[in-house]
Amino acid sequence: MLKPYLLTGLMMLLMLGFLSAASARDLDIALQEALESLSMAYNQQYPITESKKGLAILSFRENTESARKNGLGTMMRYMMSERVVKSSRIFYLLERENLDQIMREIDLSQTDRVDKQHMVEMGQLIGAKAFMTGSISEVGNNFVISLGLIDVASATVAATEKIEIPQHDLIERNFTIAMETISQYGLGINFQWSSAFVDVPTSYFLQFTDIYVNYRPFLWLNFKMGGSVLDMGFDGKDAPAGTIYPDLPGRSDWEPRPIRYDGGGFSFVSPYLGLEYNYMMNRRLSFAAGISYVYGTPVFIQDYRNVVFLDDDDRLKDLRLFRVEQELDRLHIGRLEARTQVYLSPRMTFAVHGAFILANDINIDRTTINNEWQAFPDSGNPANEEFVTRYLGISTKILADGKDTESIDIGGGFSLGMTFNFFF
Repeated sequence: MLKPYLLTGLMMLLMLGFLSAASARDLDIALQEALESLSMAYNQQYPITESKKGLAILSFRENTESARKNGLGTMMRYMMSERVVKSSRIFYLLERENLDQIMREIDLSQTDRVDKQHMVEMGQLIGAKAFMTGSISEVGNNFVISLGLIDVASATVAATEKIEIPQHDLIERNFTIAMETISQYGLGINFQWSSAFVDVPTSYFLQFTDIYVNYRPFLWLNFKMGGSVLDMGFDGKDAPAGTIYPDLPGRSDWEPRPIRYDGGGFSFVSPYLGLEYNYMMNRRLSFAAGISYVYGTPVFIQDYRNVVFLDDDDRLKDLRLFRVEQELDRLHIGRLEARTQVYLSPRMTFAVHGAFILANDINIDRTTINNEWQAFPDSGNPANEEFVTRYLGISTKILADGKDTESIDIGGGFSLGMTFNFFF
């Protein structure tokens, strides 16, 4: 049995849902009744002599800052257009593709002037027999929507109607319509950057840069596909010669000095695939959780300076530049992602996101030192004896400070970053 406070909470949620649905229905009913009243009044004065008459809906004037800020004029024009298309028995809707441009050219948009010459000129250009005008004003905590129907030939106002609705309900409905548009045409492009914190044997940086297209068939579901660049690098530093060359210490012909490690790392471009669940917390904030996957076959490049090797006479010889290239096995990286997303507008968002990183172990497939491919096996360790002798016991798994490249563990780390999203 449900405890009393759980039952009370459930009842409140159901009531909120009912009130929200009721307010939406009330607006729809009010707009439908207003359209029918306007149409009947117009038809009484100008009876239909053809199947239907062309109707053009002009831009709604937004008379208050709140209406302009929320774009309510655009919403009301959209809603009235939808009702004309679905239910009018007197009018058919003229598309607005060229309407706004024509209105600007004859200086009719967003004015109170009803000029017969302009009306006739515009009606002839677009084939309209009537115009619908509208405005949005504030009275207390309500918005007042004023509607008018104008006959083109006579340039007279045939009928007017007013609708009053709470401001909060109209603003929420506007956001709902905007989000429905996004879910219907749910294509967007994302730019995402993050920095990771993983277990490595020396100082490093690891970054993901993702650019992908996302498709949202529903508000709660998001498919992601694109490309990703993964960069991993290490800071330069001085390393003791003995950590690079195990056989070097103790030689009488070598004066101990550090070897300069100039940093190294790898970078690769990968396909990016992802799936995400989206939960709208309120009209401006959402939470998303999902998974993504990238993969690649990187080459780890390291540069050293002031290093040595044995020449053919078994004497130490300096090298000014010493490069190690390690070809790694394919690296598969999955991310369990979560982000909090703010809607800057219905079509633009900013998010802070975090992820837990899963990856396979790093394995070296082949190592090259100063382009000496022939001195190495195709995979694994050790290098042949001649090479080991020449480079004083150096390992083909060498990393800065003498540590092992294969000791890097990308899996089990965390990343933190930010995302910008733009819906089409």
